[in-house]
Amino acid sequence: MLAYMPKPELRYYDDYGDTVFPEEVADSLPRLAIAKRNEWMLKRSDIVVTYVKRVFGGAFKYKQKAIKKGKFVIQINKNRIYYA
Repeated sequence: MLAYMPKPELRYYDDYGDTVFPEEVADSLPRLAIAKRNEWMLKRSDIVVTYVKRVFGGAFKYKQKAIKKGKFVIQINKNRIYYA
């Protein structure tokens, strides 16, 4: 799922036909688009797959939100997979 549409000059510009691009995200400012996209996905998901390297930042924040909302969280690390 895209947070914003790719620019036409990028080589993969024409290759986004299989993605979801909700209106709520499309209307967002680019600096807020990733957070809006993550919120949109979190509301509609039962299972959340994460790859979090640090205990701060956006990925960590949304992993914690998913756990608080009772989502089934799969944490992928370099060599292991954890379930929360």
